[in-house]
Amino acid sequence: MAKKEAHGEIDWTTEFAAIGEFVVCFEHIVGTLRLQAAHIFHIRGLADDDSRLTGIVFGYNHMTVKPILECFVSMVNELLTKNKEAADTIEELRRFKKKFLEQIERRNEILHSTFWIGDGVDFQLFEGDYLPMLAIKDSPSKKGYGIKKTVTSIDQLKEDIKKLKALRKEFALLVPKIHALIEKRRSG
Repeated sequence: MAKKEAHGEIDWTTEFAAIGEFVVCFEHIVGTLRLQAAHIFHIRGLADDDSRLTGIVFGYNHMTVKPILECFVSMVNELLTKNKEAADTIEELRRFKKKFLEQIERRNEILHSTFWIGDGVDFQLFEGDYLPMLAIKDSPSKKGYGIKKTVTSIDQLKEDIKKLKALRKEFALLVPKIHALIEKRRSG
């Protein structure tokens, strides 16, 4: 929680560290997805000296996280759908994709929010709500203008980080299964 220092300055180190940790955890998954999508090309025979080509394809700024995820899942499905041995792994990948899509939405909410930390969070807009950390995002709808509270505490952000770490671990366990099945298909 933000602490007031002797001269009235607020030490936001803990809150900023949590926001940063959230971003780093999320980007680790994105980076791993990008690398694994590129690795499929290598498993399928792309020469090592051509590896920069996959960096060009998956590194362009239009290849945001959703297209990278969709490409990876589509490539795995293309290579493994006809393999009955792969059914469980494909189902695991489907579940991973669903959970990660939820985290992509959560990440977009958090990163496109305005954060208020420490004194001043209880400004008039939220009459009487004192929160040591608050992130808000404009949220217009058919009914008109609205504001969504996207983060209301550092504990909420830490829970988001925990979910991302679990998802990263889940993907790390899934990747070797996918590789083994693709290798088996190639050699079989």
